[in-house]
Amino acid sequence: MITYKNAELIIDKYDYCTSMNIGEYKNIDFLMYQKEIIEILSCLNKDKVMLEWGCGGSTLFFSQYCKNLYSIESNRSWYTNIKNKLEKSKYENVKIIHESGEKYTKSVDEINEIFDVVFIDGIYRGKCLNYLVKSDKINENTIIFIHDSLKYKNQIINSIKHFDIQKEIKVFWKPEPDGKEDIEHMIVLKRKKNV
Repeated sequence: MITYKNAELIIDKYDYCTSMNIGEYKNIDFLMYQKEIIEILSCLNKDKVMLEWGCGGSTLFFSQYCKNLYSIESNRSWYTNIKNKLEKSKYENVKIIHESGEKYTKSVDEINEIFDVVFIDGIYRGKCLNYLVKSDKINENTIIFIHDSLKYKNQIINSIKHFDIQKEIKVFWKPEPDGKEDIEHMIVLKRKKNV
């Protein structure tokens, strides 16, 4: 089993994981900062069930650290790409689902699990978060991560009031060539009691 310490992460000068090597798979797209990866890893163990909207390198990586991982993907070609990688591997605890439009958020109802960890990184971040407000698929202990939350603040603003912000992970960086400072932002949420 690959552990976080020995997984080969290809990090750029801003501590940004641009790709990773996992077992026989080389240069898997995995576009997150180390701080974000570590935060999600700190919530996972082999008893946890994870839901992910938006599959990719994160699906392959985080599935090693949880009991089951369900990923919902809207892009057919990307879904097929990751599904082919999973079929050739030993990732038996992963199920990816292709849905788009209104079914993208609602397909979570077809999964017979309560989720311990939710990672929202696909399209329709606001709709995904809003769907979780009244969902019986999460509880007050479920930890929800919204990746690139500042970029999607207009989508999530109406649903955020139903959740307590546990943490904000901010990474400042200076993209080249203009050198302007930018921020990468991920928020960590739990549903408020009595919602």
